[in-house]
Formats: sequence, C-alpha cells, structure tokens
Amino acid sequence: MIIDPSGRGPTMKQLYVAGAAGLIVFAIILGFLTARYQGYFVPKVNVVANLSTTGDGLPSDADVKFRGVLVGVVKNVDIGESAEQKVNIELKPEFADGIPNTVTARVVPSNLFAVTSVELVYNGANSQHLKEGSQIPEDRSQGTIALQDTLTTVRDILDEVDPVQFGRVLGTLTQALDGSGRVPGSTIQRLDHWLTTVADAGPNLGGMLDNFSDSAHALNQSAPELLDVLGSSVQTANTIATKREQLIALLAGASATTDRVNDLFASNPDVGKEVTVGMNATLGALAADPASITKTFQVFGPSLAQLNTTFHGGPSGKQMVWNAGITLTPYQPNTVADCPRYGDLLGPSCFTAPAEVSLPPIPENLRPRRLDSAAGLPPLVSIPGMPDIPGLTSPGVSPMHTANGTEIKPFQGTPLEGLVPSIQVPGLPGLLGGTPAPPAAPASAPAPATVPAATPISYSGDAAMTQLLGRKPNASEYLLLGPILKGGTLQVSENGGGA
Repeated sequence: MIIDPSGRGPTMKQLYVAGAAGLIVFAIILGFLTARYQGYFVPKVNVVANLSTTGDGLPSDADVKFRGVLVGVVKNVDIGESAEQKVNIELKPEFADGIPNTVTARVVPSNLFAVTSVELVYNGANSQHLKEGSQIPEDRSQGTIALQDTLTTVRDILDEVDPVQFGRVLGTLTQALDGSGRVPGSTIQRLDHWLTTVADAGPNLGGMLDNFSDSAHALNQSAPELLDVLGSSVQTANTIATKREQLIALLAGASATTDRVNDLFASNPDVGKEVTVGMNATLGALAADPASITKTFQVFGPSLAQLNTTFHGGPSGKQMVWNAGITLTPYQPNTVADCPRYGDLLGPSCFTAPAEVSLPPIPENLRPRRLDSAAGLPPLVSIPGMPDIPGLTSPGVSPMHTANGTEIKPFQGTPLEGLVPSIQVPGLPGLLGGTPAPPAAPASAPAPATVPAATPISYSGDAAMTQLLGRKPNASEYLLLGPILKGGTLQVSENGGGA
C-alpha cells in the first residue's frame, strides 16, 4: 500500500480504524452464520426419550421417524441417574402438533447401511400432542423386545464366525432375510435353512443359533413387519465383505486424489476461495433466471461473428490481426445510454443513471500541485506543442548555446530535429557547458556579387528530401518520404524542376 503524503488520501489512523471495523463486522457475520449452521436460529421442539439401551449407539443428527415420516433428529444422548439413557430429540414444529403424547420410542436400523434411528411407535389417538419438554417412554411391546433380542443374537453369532467364512455367512444371511418377492411366511423357512448351513462355521454356535431361532420365531409372530428391519441390520457388513476389493481400490484412489488436491491448494492457496465465490455467483444467476442459458446460446452466434471481425488471422495464416481502438479521452461518467441491456431486460442503472453528467469542479486539495518538500526547485520546462501546467511549468524558455554563441542542437541531422528543440532550464545556466547567447552582431555591408557555385544535378537520401521540400523534413515527412526515396535519386532538370 502506498500512502499519499500530500494529505489528499486517508491517514494511517483512518485506515487502522476502517480495518478494525471491517474485521469486527466480518467476525460478527461469521459468528451468526456459524450459529445458523448449527441450528441455533431454527425453530424446533425439544423432547426427551427415556431408553434403557440404544443398541450400538445413536449418533448425533440420527433420524427420528413417526409412521415412516422424518419428524426430527437426535441432538445428543445423556446418561441419567439410574443408568437410563436420555435421548434429546429436536422435533420439527410442523410435525409436533400431529404426534400424540402417548407415543413410545425404540431404536431400530433405519437404512441399507444399518444406521440406527429412533422410531416413535403409535399407540392410539389422543387429544394431547408432544410439546416442549415432553418425556417419551421406551416402547416395551412384545415386538420391540423380540427385535432387540434378535439383533443381539445376530451380533453374537457374527462375532463367533470364522473370519475366513464371514463373507459367505453374511451373504447367505442376507438372502435368508430378503423378503422381496417371497411368499408370506417363507422367511422363517429360509432362516432355518441358514441356521443349518452355518452351524459348522464356529465351534460355539449351537446355543447361539438356538437363541436366534427362538428370537426370529417370536419376532415373526409378534411383529412380522420388523423382519425387514432385521434384514437391514446386516446389509452394511455384507456389502463390505462382498465388495472388499472395490472398497480398497476406492479408498486408495480417494487417498491419491486427496493428496493431489492438497498439493494443488498448497501451491495456489487462493484458488478455492476464488472458485467458490465465482461458482456461487454463477449458480445464483442461473437459479434466478433459468432461461438465461437459452438466451446465451442465442446471442453466442452473433457474438462470435462480431468477435471474428476484431480478432482474425492474417494473410499467411500465421499472424493474428487485432482490430482495436484506444481512446485517450477524459473521464466520462456513465449515463442512461451506457446502462447494460440483455434482450428485454434492463440493468438497475437504466432507472437510476442520469441522462447527462456534468463533471463537478475539482476540489482545491485535489488539484495538481507541488509537495511541500519540493519547495524551492526550479519550475518544469514546458514541451513545445503540449499545454502548460499552471504553477508547475514556465513558458517561453530560450534555447541553449555554447560559449562561442552557437545554438546547441543535440538532434541535428536526425529525424527528431525540430521535434524536440534545444532548451535552457531556468535557474540552471550552462547545463551543457554553454552560456546565454550574446547579442546579435550589427549587420555588415552587402558583399559584392559573385558567380554562383556549381550545384549537383542529382540528390539522394536526406539531401533529396531537402531539395524536394525546400527545407529540412520534420519527423512525419521523414517517415513518409524515406521509404519512397530509398534507393532512388532526385534529378534536377534544365528548367529548375526535379524528376
């Protein structure tokens, strides 16, 4: 950052105050966004489910369902005074009014990956519904008890299975519990067949298999619909066992990809922020105006045609021709004529921009002037053909001369002669060893007539241009006539003309 010491810009104190205020505002906004992400500003109804066990555990944000509908999430699990587990649940307000306060809670596998969730069991209609601080008791129906016993037995059996045969056992168990397209009641027969097949997979499975058989029979009698839950409980382990090689390849590829992404962001730390900001603006614009994609392709063809008139290849096909115009005009603020238009859509400035803009006078503190540290220095020398800067340049500077009175012409004999004349800096006499020119000598008597000397009959180069113009050419004439007379001569005819 460059601080302007002339006082026209902000001071260091003002910059410090502005920076501190910006950081405070940024911290406040970030805090509000973080709190919003964590759910502090989202309306919810907090209730507590008192359970004796949560099985393999309930993770945070686990689903809470009522009659198959997601009505809330699990916030956390606390341990009560009597080792009872208190599951803190956040219900959605729009669903809490439709859940009677007679519901009970139980933990069941909720999806293909056997992630546990809380299910609210309907126990009949009631005029009272769940509200803030309601206590939900544990469901102790016969079906729930049979399901918990069966899940516990399955876990004990799988712990005793030989690891070599673990994948085959899981596969057959999954097929036995799959009820899709089966005759009602055939699941128990398939489980009996599975128990007979897997009996030899471990030395101590006899009693466990008997317990599993009894639990499955009890579950089938009390709650046949929960057999699907039992099948979902082993899907994760079976998927991992059967897709082990693909899982290893996936993890290895993900690790390599992560390393490359880390290297990319380490080399370019600002790329992620720029991509995120850019994509946010792009996706937001597309979401606000879905028809913009179609309009973009409609104007894409004419835009390419116009672009081809500006950037195109040269005659030989190896050059690039750019047709660009650069204007050095003064600052012109935008008017209504400059507002953006996209088809029938008008930009915001089309309604707010003025029809004409008159530039206000420059404040005194912004006018060009010397710094206080430059006081006492001689004024700048004005350049011929350029306007003078009031208070900074001094017009009418005389040329510089040598000690014998000859004018110093550093560009004599070059195309720049006459374009940049020799000048003398005021206050610095004799900059190049010269002194001011002496007064001109009085005119002498006319010399007697003499016979004109012979002149050449042909000229070439600079001499040809001088004879053609009658004076020394300036820079532009030199550039125009130089290529024309290059390699040629100018001959003088008898009548004094040139050819």
